[in-house]
Amino acid sequence: MAFRRPSDGRSRAAKAEDLAKSLERWVAGGEHECRYVCYEFKIKIYRIEVPDEARSALDEDEIDHSVQAEMADELGSFGMALKETYGWIKDWWQAGRSGGWLVLEPHPGPVEEFLDRGTVDEDEIARLLKEMSSRVSDLEQIDRKVSQGRAALVSRLSSLDWWVGEARQRWGKRLRRRRVGLFPRRGEEENPPPPPRCWRPNARAFRASRGRGGMV
Repeated sequence: MAFRRPSDGRSRAAKAEDLAKSLERWVAGGEHECRYVCYEFKIKIYRIEVPDEARSALDEDEIDHSVQAEMADELGSFGMALKETYGWIKDWWQAGRSGGWLVLEPHPGPVEEFLDRGTVDEDEIARLLKEMSSRVSDLEQIDRKVSQGRAALVSRLSSLDWWVGEARQRWGKRLRRRRVGLFPRRGEEENPPPPPRCWRPNARAFRASRGRGGMV
């Protein structure tokens, strides 16, 4: 039977340092107006393949408005779901010049105090290690959810089915006034479809805001 040496305060402090290094991957910089230690996740989307049929039926402003509205709804729902799932999240907001970051502000606690000061009382280190391990696990989960959410959003906004529904719901009356079909079937247009173009985020449309914003 192998003999296991009891861990002393020094080894536990080293473990806390290792966990702190793991958390640094998500610790936000000072540019996000954090009052304390915050965590950040990149949510920027660089391009969306808007279907040719949507390009034929809607102008650039309508397409940009539709994309921004869907992103705002998606991020709003995502942020609220995070607060409900992870009790340590105090607030969240969208930040960055083009809104490309999701910032999570935690309730003040031993993890954030240790990340901020780099020291911990000996009688608090056991609790600190437990909470730091839990925080790393939570942030890894959130990181995966962000990646999955971005991929799903890009797929949805690149889908003709989504744009047909969006045109009917948001732009139907305007399209009827133009006497333009929702989306003519490929091959039925008088003129061939324009070359495929990609939607790119309009930086002016993004603004950092607390508690709401668009998925970018």
